[in-house]
Amino acid sequence: MKRRVFVWLLIIATLTPGTTPFAAAQDEGLKAITLSDIAVYAGPRASGAPLVELTDNMLVRVLSTDPSGNWLRVEAVGEEGYIEAAQALILTPVLLAPAVTLTPSSASATLYATPSASSKKIGAIPPGGTLRVLGQREDWAYIATSDGLTGWVTGAAREPAASLQAALVQPGGDSAPSLLSEPDSAAEVVGALEGDQLVHLTGQTRGAFSEAMTTSGAIGWVDSRLLSPLPNAYVNAVAGAEASLALYAAPSSTADVLTTLQAGAALTYLGRPNDLWIEVYSPAVGRAYGVASSFGPVYTTATVQVPDSNVRQGPDADRYDAIASLGIGTNVVVLGTNEARDWVKVLVPFSEIDFPYRGVEGWMAAFLFGSADTGSDLELDALSVIETGGD
Repeated sequence: MKRRVFVWLLIIATLTPGTTPFAAAQDEGLKAITLSDIAVYAGPRASGAPLVELTDNMLVRVLSTDPSGNWLRVEAVGEEGYIEAAQALILTPVLLAPAVTLTPSSASATLYATPSASSKKIGAIPPGGTLRVLGQREDWAYIATSDGLTGWVTGAAREPAASLQAALVQPGGDSAPSLLSEPDSAAEVVGALEGDQLVHLTGQTRGAFSEAMTTSGAIGWVDSRLLSPLPNAYVNAVAGAEASLALYAAPSSTADVLTTLQAGAALTYLGRPNDLWIEVYSPAVGRAYGVASSFGPVYTTATVQVPDSNVRQGPDADRYDAIASLGIGTNVVVLGTNEARDWVKVLVPFSEIDFPYRGVEGWMAAFLFGSADTGSDLELDALSVIETGGD
């Protein structure tokens, strides 16, 4: 097999949104990072006494902008007010951000608290590790790792790689699944695989085989029947939940506890075996089960399939104004659905909002995500109902 040579230290992979599990909270909306020490004012102007002073490299929640787009209305340290838009880096929502894989031949990448090599070291990303680039500041990238850490890394390459899709290896027959040098069951085995092991599919197929890359960076071919792509659906652990924020080996409180979770951690949603439990995938422990009341609504991403698709302030075209008009191919984070499941609430990429002073979240009709030619990537049935009653 012809081996790929990865020249860059970090390879940006333009992933289909949501195809790699990332434990980063999605329920807190759009975020930004301050680029200097700045003041928060009551209105969109630098007049009067500041409500609060923010320091450089501080994370804030973006609520909207003023009509000019020159000021951001933000929430920070318990206050709501305005900061100058030029003094903040607006971050791409995690599920819509480009993914990066550290090459297996490189050393670990250090994660820093600020865009400076002299700042506090938060952790290290091992070779083969994946992360999402949420924003760029000169030669530094603000990233989210698959285990929920966020911070700054340097040296990110800008060379796009092929699309990848996360999948789990399934046990197969009498023999263990293997990574093969060629798309042939008689080919040389270049690596052993285990059931429920995470691999990334490159999109290359040949006959009954798919090309895959392990998290350590090994590339080979796997029998496609032994691969189960991870669904594009997620849940977050909920702060203050009555049940323990724990993952179990089976849907029973008497089963072994595999790990405990931090509030806000996001997991891939696999399904619901009954009303009390959900099945999830965790990068740390693999397939697991959690008490349903310990998690928030199921969310996903989807691609707009209809031109000039309106995003509205509420789930009704007659009652609510549009805040944006999105073109075919625009990706959005889908936060949930109304009770009738004909509208979905979305987090819109900031660059796509036509009237940002009306907010950064809105509602879209579900039919806008499907077409006769391409179908739909919106997993509507998996979403949680977050709007009940009449529209």
